[in-house]
Amino acid sequence: MLKLKQQNHHDEADMAYESKKHDKELSSKDKSIKMYTFDLQQCLPTPHLNAAMFFYKRPLWTFNFTMHDGATNRANCYICPGQNRNSYIFAMFEKVLEDHQTIELIDHKFLVVGHTHMECDTVHSQIEKKKKKFVNSIHHPHDWATLIVTTNHKYNAIEMVQDQYFDFGSLLKNKYTWRNTNTLGDKFEWKLIRWMRYEKSKSGILQYKLSLQPDEDFKELDITQQRRKITNFELKKCYSAPLPISCNKKPDLQSVLPFINAEFHNFYNNLHVEGEEQLEDDWDIDEYD
Repeated sequence: MLKLKQQNHHDEADMAYESKKHDKELSSKDKSIKMYTFDLQQCLPTPHLNAAMFFYKRPLWTFNFTMHDGATNRANCYICPGQNRNSYIFAMFEKVLEDHQTIELIDHKFLVVGHTHMECDTVHSQIEKKKKKFVNSIHHPHDWATLIVTTNHKYNAIEMVQDQYFDFGSLLKNKYTWRNTNTLGDKFEWKLIRWMRYEKSKSGILQYKLSLQPDEDFKELDITQQRRKITNFELKKCYSAPLPISCNKKPDLQSVLPFINAEFHNFYNNLHVEGEEQLEDDWDIDEYD
């Protein structure tokens, strides 16, 4: 029984890689089709210092969310916060289809746990190697962006600003009604899904498969609100002020200021702390050119 389960697991993993390879080749031949892989890199400590004492300090964490274009091998690295829940991803794709006239269909496929190597991993590996040889100091999140663009000429770093984060959770609450059973009455479980499809012609319908078999029929989860139809929903911004850090983290960051270029001292000294009144002169990443 265990050998059979192991074989099925490897068969599913092989099928997932073959599906990714097929989609990549398809996007290379047909410019109307785009194939992206995306993933979050391991958190990047900021500042990144070689001083031994910094090992015991609490750093800021810089997040690199990478999207890799399978046809061009170009990558966009978004310097941003962590991953979203799958339900928020659903809301995001639905909003994309509603707002963009040229996008008709989006397929979202998952690799098998334990067999998840993607092109993004190669990007992240090259960034890690570059970090070990990077001659410049990494004292500010902007420095990670500089490192990324010097790693490979096909890598682009996009430094996110607060206005670019949207609350897709509010879209779920106000426009859709989440259900735990599909249109056939079967239980819906995120962890079992291998393939999700979104179509402009089926707004509010999540089509999904439990495998990557091309000939398997899609199941459907209908989360449209039956009583009211909401169109052109205006997304809210996620944040109205800079996010605070913990009260224990700020003293640790201030203690390493002697090892950080003086031009960045204000950035660390003005970081907002949980429970502390917001300062009007917060020094944001936008101010660093």
